[in-house]
Amino acid sequence: LSSAIMPFWLEKLYADGKENESVRRRRSQTKHRVSELLYAAQSLLNLNEKNIPQLQSHGISFVNKLGVIDGVTFMGHSFGGASALSAAAKRPDLTFCVIAHEPAVDWMTDDARRALFPEKKFVGTRNSYTGGTGGYEEESEEIGDAEKRREEYLRRSSSVSTSSSLANRSTLHDVDMLFLYSDQWAKQGWGGSKLVECLHQRGELGPESGASDYGVIAEACHIEFSDTAMLTPAWLGRATNNLGKRNPHDTAQEIASRTLVFLDGVKKRNVQKEPCDY
Repeated sequence: LSSAIMPFWLEKLYADGKENESVRRRRSQTKHRVSELLYAAQSLLNLNEKNIPQLQSHGISFVNKLGVIDGVTFMGHSFGGASALSAAAKRPDLTFCVIAHEPAVDWMTDDARRALFPEKKFVGTRNSYTGGTGGYEEESEEIGDAEKRREEYLRRSSSVSTSSSLANRSTLHDVDMLFLYSDQWAKQGWGGSKLVECLHQRGELGPESGASDYGVIAEACHIEFSDTAMLTPAWLGRATNNLGKRNPHDTAQEIASRTLVFLDGVKKRNVQKEPCDY
């Protein structure tokens, strides 16, 4: 998932000084994206667990072949990062890890923002989070809803083809997460970068002794997390403040390398956590 071009009607809301309404509508869009992502994730897990008769009749089977026994990786940039984090917050039991490249945290759903920045994780610091632009619109999740989710985790853990580690993921911070920002956003504190950095420094980002990480790409701009930067002439990108001083291909290589290092770390951690058969 990547950033989407802002529709005209959202641009107009910003221009008219109606930022709260614009952000509220973005969050509503995120909800729809999350539903689609979770449906796709659940479908992959189902395909990996059992055969579909219509496919099996043609000799086609995906059982234990999709590499999702430990869950699905959600990855996105900007609006896509907000969607990926929101999906993982909604169903951590389906999630292997999250890769958020400069996420538009303010556009995450209410429950996801609460899950990412709970008050208890900032106790004793100068940082706090009250919901972002316009605050929270919805009440926090009811205890009954949380119990229903826990029952679903336990049901999945009983599946012979599902990793037991999935059942232990009941909150967003039970999932390993990578946050990468450009120094353009990090210097401004955009995308929740200051709060994420605080959590990382305190060892409060993701599971204890996990692979979660926070990083900043030097001399980079927001758009350089997408291939648009490599397709745009350098003189034009720099004139419009969409390119840093570096070659955009070098920036892309660093982003890819740091992402792959994180993924490798998560995989190794999960292998170490798997129980032995003896």
